Amino acid sequence: MQRAAVLAFGVVSYAVFFASLRNAHFEVRDVADLAVQRSFDLVTAFDAVHDQARPEAALLCAELGDRERAEALRALLEPLAHQHAMLPLATYCGPIARCVARLEETLGHLGRACDHFDEAHDAALAVGARPMQARTFVEHGRALARSGARRLARERLDEGARLAAELGMTGLVRDARAAIATL
Repeated sequence: MQRAAVLAFGVVSYAVFFASLRNAHFEVRDVADLAVQRSFDLVTAFDAVHDQARPEAALLCAELGDRERAEALRALLEPLAHQHAMLPLATYCGPIARCVARLEETLGHLGRACDHFDEAHDAALAVGARPMQARTFVEHGRALARSGARRLARERLDEGARLAAELGMTGLVRDARAAIATL
């Protein structure tokens, strides 16, 4: 069996799992300080604290309208926009493009936000994440309404409300209908 190094940063709960692996080495450290030794055939690094917390922080930042933090989070997340986020305990957070879209919207960059919402919807569709599709439609519709694209906003909001109702997402249906009422 090959010998592998597995690095995790800030996640002590994974230590028990990794301790059960044979020929594996578990470390909690900054990857920048890692001097990879030739004795390892494979080195895997993951940052469950930072990589997984950033999408949630981005969505909270957008909800609060925190432009200062939105700028910093966007810079961290934009290179990952084509990926999906999972929170600890296997909670699906959706496409990172959705987080970037919300940050762009918070910063007032509505055109870029809409581009990322399109990417997020396509990504959710590709993995069959129908609740995330509904949420993305509604958020995209609200951004389009802010940009003045009322017809397209109504289409996205209607589609999001329809899908949310089909899935029993009553809070999202209510949010979509409230946004439609303002058009």
